Amino acid sequence: MIENVSVDELAGRVSSTVREKLNKKKIPLENLNYFLEDIANQIKDIEGFKAKWAFDKEAFLKHETTLFVKSLAMCTYQIKFDNNKNVFIATEVRK
Repeated sequence: MIENVSVDELAGRVSSTVREKLNKKKIPLENLNYFLEDIANQIKDIEGFKAKWAFDKEAFLKHETTLFVKSLAMCTYQIKFDNNKNVFIATEVRK
């Protein structure tokens, strides 16, 4: 439990919010960092908990990033670059 909310319930709500904003979206190269930061800020505004995207070495090699809320992994996205369109495409990784 995190302040009267179960971890599973919080993860479900956060994942749903992020999915609406990020899954299968095409993000211009220059906007990727801003876009991810904006989503983390929206999660903080909605849920009241600090959210942060993290890239570790293993995730970097797989082109993935994970959103953490209260130090708990909420959802993971694979971020691939499309050279032809000059955009990043984010796809949810189901674990």
